[in-house]
Amino acid sequence: RRLVAFTELVGMAISNTASREELALLAREQVALRRVATLVAQGVARPELFQAVCREVGMLLGVSSTHLARFEPDGIAVGVGSWSADGRHVSVGSWSPSDDTSVAGTVRRTGRPARRENYEEASPEVFARARALGIRSAVAAPIVVEGDLWGVMIAASATDDPLPASTESRITAFTELVATAISNAEARGELGQLASEQAALRRVATLVARGVSPPELFQAVSQEVGLLLDVDATYMGRYESGGTAIGVGTWSRVGPKLPVGTRATIDGTSVSASVFRTGRPARMSGYDDAPGEVARKMRELGIHSAAGAPIVVDGRLWGVMIATSNGVEPLPADTEARIAAFSELVATAISNSEARAELARLAGEQAALRRVATLVARGRPSTEVFAEVAREVGELLAAESAWMDRYDEDGKATVVAAWGIGGR
Repeated sequence: RRLVAFTELVGMAISNTASREELALLAREQVALRRVATLVAQGVARPELFQAVCREVGMLLGVSSTHLARFEPDGIAVGVGSWSADGRHVSVGSWSPSDDTSVAGTVRRTGRPARRENYEEASPEVFARARALGIRSAVAAPIVVEGDLWGVMIAASATDDPLPASTESRITAFTELVATAISNAEARGELGQLASEQAALRRVATLVARGVSPPELFQAVSQEVGLLLDVDATYMGRYESGGTAIGVGTWSRVGPKLPVGTRATIDGTSVSASVFRTGRPARMSGYDDAPGEVARKMRELGIHSAAGAPIVVDGRLWGVMIATSNGVEPLPADTEARIAAFSELVATAISNSEARAELARLAGEQAALRRVATLVARGRPSTEVFAEVAREVGELLAAESAWMDRYDEDGKATVVAAWGIGGR
């Protein structure tokens, strides 16, 4: 009985010690979470926040290293934050395949926390990476942003002892703060993007309202779209009846660009060819093996991908507006829609310009008819009337020459009036 009494006291002491340690850990956790929450509230840059979270989690859990990664659509995980006690950790910007033998792969597949007690049965690539980093075991928790799996937070140990059962839940407390920060940053980015887009559209709308010349407008739109979308180059083309497209506006951040006036056959595989055939937005993710003259020009300019939207004027396909990138990353999914907002303004300007030109042509035609009618009403000689008709028609149609013939009874024709530029 005496021995039992002592063991009960020992058990009580152990329990009290464990409770105090747990309370101390909870206190440190709350302090660490407050520090991270403060950074989130301050809206610090993502790289700074990610590094701080990795450091806080690593120090709190007493692990060997931590790693924060973003999942990409092609199945890889890109490092965005890391920390280690001995300097061995996954570098920011490095990438790794997230197969099912890694905790990142399991999280990606299930969307739930995961752990590995050892890496003996992992894939050769995962085993080699873990060995190089001195990792024996790891625990990971998902980062979910507005319902979508965004990335993963990993804590790794270099010892043979398994990480505590509470590790996943402790990491999750930090990943929720990270998700909030990402959501806030994306919201700020979207608001900033929307403000920039509206400002650019207002500048273009002002030019349309002022009735600037088409070349000036096309050049301004090409630049506004390029700067707004942060692409390498933009191009505006007008479709012609002979199955060709001619450049009417172009912009490039650096390097060569298609000069205004460049004409190319709409054949093969390209954004301009696809828009021409379908009248709908289109994109190309690569031109390496694409046939056609346009694709060849794209390769010459070092263009890797492109996205474009049609310019439709009064119900007819007039041309195309294209944004291009020289990088391997695809253009954002909303590129075509954002281009379309500008192409609609361009279509309005073209329609207005054509309407003004048509009004001017009708006014010129009516004035010419009045001048000829005045001569007829005054009874001027027919030779004078014919000469005036030839001149008026030539100038009205912007022709180089005009003449009037009289058919004779012998089947021949006699020139009764002629006009030419420069008296020719």
